[in-house]
Amino acid sequence: MFDGLFTVALKPSGAFSEALKARGFDPDRPEPEYPLAVWHDCLDVAWQQLYPLESRERAWWLLGERFLEGYLQTLVGRLIGAALPLLSARTFVTRSPRFVATGLQGAALELVWQGERDAVVHLTNLPPPSAHLTAGVVTVCMKRMKVSGVQLDPTPLDGGGCSLRIRWS
Repeated sequence: MFDGLFTVALKPSGAFSEALKARGFDPDRPEPEYPLAVWHDCLDVAWQQLYPLESRERAWWLLGERFLEGYLQTLVGRLIGAALPLLSARTFVTRSPRFVATGLQGAALELVWQGERDAVVHLTNLPPPSAHLTAGVVTVCMKRMKVSGVQLDPTPLDGGGCSLRIRWS
């Protein structure tokens, strides 16, 4: 995930790179896995560096879109990108909790179907902007799958965490 967003999509340098290093991620020496706290801190660094005039939630949504575009350029991402047009929206949504948790230690997600084309992904131990980041990822995936009428509603959960409602026509 770090590789897809920071190394491929954003290519940080200068002050951006130094700020990421201060938060635990060295773009020149990426590790295979990081704690959730480092991921969140680095997303906030990217927000401040790239989208300082946007709300945190909007910036994380935009970063989700950029993340997926970068991720789809990595070795694993190319395989997923090739498979996306072959998936139905329902299959994609069913697999989404597994996709979201890839590369993040400790991510807890649950999918609850509300209807045939209506599901909620609960991200129970992730901060509320995580639903916005996920919405950005889902936006790109649904576009690549040519799914119409997509509605994405990120919401904070009482007691912590967040959820993303995904609907399509």
